[in-house]
Amino acid sequence: MDSLSDVISCCRGLLLDKVTERKKSAEKFRQLLSKSTVIKALDRYTDSKNAGSFDEQLTWDYVFKSVGKYVLIETQHLQKSKEQPSAATLTRKEKAKKEVSDLVKFVIRQADKRGPRLKCSSLLNHIDEILQDEYMCQAYGLDYSNVLLKNVLSVRKYWTEISSTTWHNLIGICVKMYTSQEYGIDKTLLSRVISTLISGATVQCDLRPKRLLNFSLKFSKYQVKFERRQEKTLIVIENLLCALNIFIKHIATNSRTQICKLGETVFVNMLYLWDNRPTPLLKNELIEFLSIQMHAHHPGGCKRDAVGAFAVDWDIWMSHLRKLYEVMYGDFKQLGGRKRFSGGFREASLPPNYVDLAAEVCNQLFQSSEHAIEVTQISETDTEDRHGAKKRRLESGWTSIRDIITSQGQTVQLTPWDIITSQGQTVQLHHGKLTDTEDRHRDIN
Repeated sequence: MDSLSDVISCCRGLLLDKVTERKKSAEKFRQLLSKSTVIKALDRYTDSKNAGSFDEQLTWDYVFKSVGKYVLIETQHLQKSKEQPSAATLTRKEKAKKEVSDLVKFVIRQADKRGPRLKCSSLLNHIDEILQDEYMCQAYGLDYSNVLLKNVLSVRKYWTEISSTTWHNLIGICVKMYTSQEYGIDKTLLSRVISTLISGATVQCDLRPKRLLNFSLKFSKYQVKFERRQEKTLIVIENLLCALNIFIKHIATNSRTQICKLGETVFVNMLYLWDNRPTPLLKNELIEFLSIQMHAHHPGGCKRDAVGAFAVDWDIWMSHLRKLYEVMYGDFKQLGGRKRFSGGFREASLPPNYVDLAAEVCNQLFQSSEHAIEVTQISETDTEDRHGAKKRRLESGWTSIRDIITSQGQTVQLTPWDIITSQGQTVQLHHGKLTDTEDRHRDIN
């Protein structure tokens, strides 16, 4: 019981006015919470439903709230410090900030390593208070983002206790930290937090689309264009694009116009990523995004003039599809020109979702009276009216594809064009068109 009394004394000592007294209390506090007897007693009192007056306050939640108040007091002291700015002063302040956030992480770790015992509301209220304050966010934002990701969002008990309002608040805070240059928090970490938050929120509540769509637009148009070649940034883009795909599928039922507008605005930026050696994971997310856009614009495969098809600007959208066909056409030509296809390589090069997307694009672009498609060269900019931009004429139509397959002369190994015209959904969508075309060709001959 003496040790438990010491814990309460330390909790109170963390709130004293003198800096030296708070520091002594913090050091002793760490020592006490490292003792197995103290940990077991706190676990027992926290788990007990019939705690007495002494036991009732001596819980992990009581301990954590005391540390939360200690963070605020120490931060106020750092802000009010009138020391002359110097390298030594800055080093001392940074050390003090690290000691503060380390104590918070230590208490959370000690409380929850045998199972979650803190109150989710207490944890999130404290995290929210820290991250909402500009000074504290700059001082502790990195550590608290890690706490949110590793100690809250990864724990199912906490995850299921987060309210709809809190989900929205946390996403808003993290998006603000990501887009602001003031906080300087690692964007790879923030992208993981945002992705995890959106994954959880889409399951637990209905997300409001406007703010996240604006963020997605900004991320897609600028981050993709200017930082795409950096390895860390590719990971950031993977995380955020994964989150975006989850989010737009979540709002698809009631936000079709917004989804189509987003797609038409950032389509070229996504294609530029595709055309610049994306990682396999990023390539898969790009295919997913473009497939969602195809379904939003052409549900059930309906063409431009059919009932159900929709675009904010049909000219822009069809121009995007021609650019996508150009990228895929290049992929097919490159793979089809190779003499050998191992089974594993073939599957990795053209996964089913790629084949389905290619089939849908061909279905929208191929016209019975046309055998070529004119495409404006892809550029980093998404401006449509580019004077002097290079243009290409590409073979199109099921007749042209059949001629390409025949000219390859590969009877044992399938070429990419074979796969597009024969695998899975492609057969179901377009078998009739290809068969009719071949019948007409045989009649002519």
